[in-house]
Amino acid sequence: MLGEQVNAVYAGGADVIFDTTGFWLPASVTALATFGRIAIIAAPVDGLVQLPALGLYRKGGSVVGINSLLYGVQACAAMLDQFGQFFDQDLLPLPQGLFESPLSEGVERYAEVDRGSADKVIFVP
Repeated sequence: MLGEQVNAVYAGGADVIFDTTGFWLPASVTALATFGRIAIIAAPVDGLVQLPALGLYRKGGSVVGINSLLYGVQACAAMLDQFGQFFDQDLLPLPQGLFESPLSEGVERYAEVDRGSADKVIFVP
């Protein structure tokens, strides 16, 4: 179903898919464009995923793990500063369709994502 939804918006699939939960990794393969990349920052609780490897390599796709724990605080701060400069220089477009949610509702928002919500949330402390 994810592949159909993505292909309805992006003919041929998405060049990059960012899975922040680990839940969408198997479904992302069908939504991926040729030579596309899936970036993951989390895994299911048990750390295991059944990945449709045949579909992934037939598309020439790749999965990239991003672990911020590999970087110190100063390196992360430098990266965030660079992203800020990119936004200030209009080199990165601001995402559309965002809604703010109090940080106190964070657990509820994450549960919604785990159930498949595609909402884009900004947490406000």
